[in-house]
Parts: sequence; structure tokens; C-alpha cells
Amino acid sequence: MQANLVAVAADNQPNLQATNEYAELKRQILALGLMKRQPGYYAAKFAITGGLLAIGLYALAYSGSDAWIRLAEAAFLAFVFVQIGLLAHDLSHQQIVGAGRWNVTAGLILGNLLMGVSRAWWRDNHDTHHAHPNDLAHDPNVNIIFLGCTAEQALSRPRWVQWVIRHQVALIVPIFCLEFFSMHYQSIVYAFHGKRGTVRGEHVVLLVHYALYGTLLYVTLGIGGGLIFALVHHLLTGLYMSRPAGRPDLRWAQLPDRASSVSDDAQKQLEPSSATRTRLLRGARHQLHRNRRSPIMA
Repeated sequence: MQANLVAVAADNQPNLQATNEYAELKRQILALGLMKRQPGYYAAKFAITGGLLAIGLYALAYSGSDAWIRLAEAAFLAFVFVQIGLLAHDLSHQQIVGAGRWNVTAGLILGNLLMGVSRAWWRDNHDTHHAHPNDLAHDPNVNIIFLGCTAEQALSRPRWVQWVIRHQVALIVPIFCLEFFSMHYQSIVYAFHGKRGTVRGEHVVLLVHYALYGTLLYVTLGIGGGLIFALVHHLLTGLYMSRPAGRPDLRWAQLPDRASSVSDDAQKQLEPSSATRTRLLRGARHQLHRNRRSPIMA
């Protein structure tokens, strides 16, 4: 019995050590005040972002019909929309105001009204990502239809999508460009089905966004020009949103500072069959080493 207890304690020791390290790190962060809200910073951020949005809308209404100017305006508004999204992100993490009516109202304005993205959908999606980061079964951020993180995941897609995944390195930019369209679609489905976290009238605020956005483009650019502008604006927003500042370069593999324990036969378990490798993904040209950059998407 005593031997069994010693064995169980030894097995649980790494988990306890990791828990203690996390608690100590959190204590240090709180002691430094890094988790305190910064009302001055966010007041300035809201003012700057609001000013940029006003400039973009004014230019859209009064800048004339030059195609290159319109392209610049679409790129500028893509930048502004992502800045609004970053504010909505921090709001959802309760970094601006705590949970409650003010948080929900601000989320509806930033997400649903200004961006056309459901605050409830985004909150559910993002919370699930934080709860299960990089978990293929639960993390929605690694379950993107046109990207394959593993051979098994890729083979579960329809055949025409498998072709895209086989060329996902070359097609990564156009795939990223579709992100904003995907967010709109998922927001509509989530809000109109009244899923978890939605509030009364959330889908109505989404409709108001689409009505205002469409009306503005129709009045200023007409049907044809408006459709082209909306397409370019959404493509650039999705591209910028998918590659925010601080995200690591996709061409390089990065290993975590602390690798999880791996069994002796892990290589045999994870090695794909030759049929899978030739059908779907190219074989790796470089081995991955800790603390060394290795090109995987060059």
C-alpha cells in the first residue's frame, strides 16, 4: 500500500510542480500590477480609433471616384476595423470594464454594430480556444476547413478541400483573406439561433450593421462599386486580422519551453503511412530541434 502511494505521488508531482509554477507566476504578475485596468490607455485608444473611423467614413463619402483612392480607403478601413476588434477582444477579457450590463452594451456596439461580428459568438469561440489551446478536438482556432494541422484532420475534409490543404502553404494568404467572411457567417448562425451568451436583440444589431454598411456603400459608390469595395475591404480585414502583430513567423517551427513527456513508441504512433504522406502532405525536409529555428513553410 505504501509503495502504491509513493508511486501515485511521484506520478502527480509534475502536475503539482506545474501548478505551483503557475501560481507563483500569477502572484508575481499581480504584484507588479500588470493585471490592473488602465482607463487612461483605453480612453486614448477609443478616442484614436473613433477618430480614425470618422476619417475613413468621411473620405469614403467625399473623396471622389478615383479607383486607387478607393483601394486605399478600403485598406485604411480594414486597419480601423481590426483596431475595433482588438478593443472588443480586451473588453471581452474584462480589461476595460468588468462583467455586466456595460460590458455587454459595449460589446454589442463594438462587435455587432461596428464590425458585424456577434459578441456572443466571439466570446464563446475565444473562451473555448483559451480553455483548449491547440486541442484538435475542441479548439476552434485549429479547426479551420482550409487548413490541415495533421494528416488525419486533413483527410477528414471533402476531397476538393484536401486539394486546397495540399497547397495550403502557397494558398495561405488567400485563405487568411477569407477569415472576415467566415466570422460574419458564424456570427449570423450563432446569433439567429440564440445560442449560449446571446442577449435579446443581438441578431437585430447585426442586421442594423449590414443595413448601414450596405446603404453607405450603395449611396457613395453604387451597386457595382459598392460590391467591389466591400469585397476588397473584407479580404484585407481578414488578412490583417489573421496576421496580427506579435504572431510568430509561419515559416518557422517553434517548440515550447517545456515539452511534455513523450513515450518511447511515440514516433511509431505519430508517423503517417506512406500512402497518407504521398496523397496529402509533403515529407518534412528538416528536423526540428529545441532552441533552433527550422523552416517548415518556406
